[in-house]
Formats: sequence, structure tokens, C-alpha cells
Amino acid sequence: MHDKAEFLFFTTLILYLITLFTVSYVGVYLTYVALPVIVISGLIMYWTRPKEEE
Repeated sequence: MHDKAEFLFFTTLILYLITLFTVSYVGVYLTYVALPVIVISGLIMYWTRPKEEE
């Protein structure tokens, strides 16, 4: 689960940043879809991270 959330998080983040820097107008729908996906996948990635062994 962690690996899938990590892939989704970084892929969405990179594509969103590329769009922000290359397109003069970023649609509201893109923001309404991309930002929740980034936040939710980031939280899932945080909650399911592997535990560090002592």
C-alpha cells in the first residue's frame, strides 16, 4: 500500500508542478482534483510507512 501511495503522490506532484510552471492558466478542476489526490496519497504514504527497527 505504501509503494502505491508513494508512486501516486510523486507522479501527481511532478505532473502538477510541471503544469503549473508551463501553462499560463491552470484550471480550477485540475486544482480540485490534483491537490486532494496529493494530500490523501501523502497521508496514506505517511500512515503506512515501514516501521524502523531498533
